[in-house]
Amino acid sequence: EVMPLSWQADRNLVTPNAYRVSLPPELLRAMKEYCDTNGLTELARHYILSEENNISPGGEEYLTLKDGLLWYAQRPAKKWKSDMHWISPANEETHEAYLKLINENGFLSVLNYIGDKLGLDSLVAYHLTF
Repeated sequence: EVMPLSWQADRNLVTPNAYRVSLPPELLRAMKEYCDTNGLTELARHYILSEENNISPGGEEYLTLKDGLLWYAQRPAKKWKSDMHWISPANEETHEAYLKLINENGFLSVLNYIGDKLGLDSLVAYHLTF
């Protein structure tokens, strides 16, 4: 399912070009297992469940997780007033491993579905992150 992204409080659109996209169950299972196994789930909890563990606003960290791959964690600048953190592949090896995981578990069907729903001839997924 592809739905325009709206604010929960008043249902107003966040922006005209942002969408909430449902993922197939096999992709969700594979990503959850991957995150649990390599330590991404634990890392995300470390950052967001305790103020003392947060990266400073505008800050970043490079981390090697349990699978030996390098990840990049960052937090938006203070002007955003958010405790949100992004965790992304930090090098080509990690990026390729992540792409392999999602491609083997149905991500192409997600891209095709989005393209069909939005009437697009082509589509690029850029900066795939957690």
